[in-house]
Amino acid sequence: MRHLPGRRESAIADRHDVEREVISSRRAFEGKVVNVRIDEVQLAAGQESVRRDVVEHPGAAAVIAINDQDEIAFIQQYRHPVRAELWEIPAGLLDVEGEDPKETARRELREEVDLIAGRIDKLMTLALSPGGSDEFVHVYLATDLTPAEKPFDRGEEEAEFELTWVPAKEAIRAIMSGNIANASTVAAVIAGFAKKEQLAAAQQPRPKAAEKPTMRLMVDYSGPALWLLGGDAPEVSDEKLAADLDNWNEHFQNSYDWETGWRTKADADQHFAAAQELLPRVQAHFPNYYVYHDVWETRYQADES
Repeated sequence: MRHLPGRRESAIADRHDVEREVISSRRAFEGKVVNVRIDEVQLAAGQESVRRDVVEHPGAAAVIAINDQDEIAFIQQYRHPVRAELWEIPAGLLDVEGEDPKETARRELREEVDLIAGRIDKLMTLALSPGGSDEFVHVYLATDLTPAEKPFDRGEEEAEFELTWVPAKEAIRAIMSGNIANASTVAAVIAGFAKKEQLAAAQQPRPKAAEKPTMRLMVDYSGPALWLLGGDAPEVSDEKLAADLDNWNEHFQNSYDWETGWRTKADADQHFAAAQELLPRVQAHFPNYYVYHDVWETRYQADES
């Protein structure tokens, strides 16, 4: 096996609690939707400041709607900056003061394709072009869909919107073939289909205790990372796996408070990502048990979502 340089990490998460000193800042342009700001930033101590041109954007919400036949709701929209008609999921600006992005997603689904979501789940938040813009897009998955009682009165460019249902696997194939270019749509289709399958799997009945003993991969301040329902979990003979389980449990102890929840969203994300890596290893180590991850509640002391 060829060894390549660089450090190894089993779980990574963006940091949103860091800043660099801004030496000066001025508004260079004000537009209908975006503004342009010019900052002089001190990136590192002892180095000269650098200029950064920043496009200020209000942000947006996008929603991938998947029906019971695993078809995705698409529209085609002309995008003048790239001179193309792009296949996209419903989306819109966060331009209503005080409106939660989740409600923006619901509203855009209703206004653009006349659909009502019985369930809507957060998928991700995307920084679309962090090298030059502060725009974030909040992406949601909409399921349990029903048609609106009457069509929304769409004007201007939205009057051309036509709801088109595309099988999810065909949409993924189009993405991999380079036939869909909208970044939030690409991310939403891949993540949304995976999330829908995950939700469906979670609703499947677990094996009966008589068929296989059930073992939980979970965390506690005082106990081990593995719990056997109705008895003591067997010892982990794999030293590397045992150490990784201890480290995972220790991370929880250092990052979670019983009264206030997770210290940061990054801590929670790191914990859950590590659990997903550990789960198949534990299952392979104990093939005669049914192992599942007992997910801890997701409350944050500082909400970064």
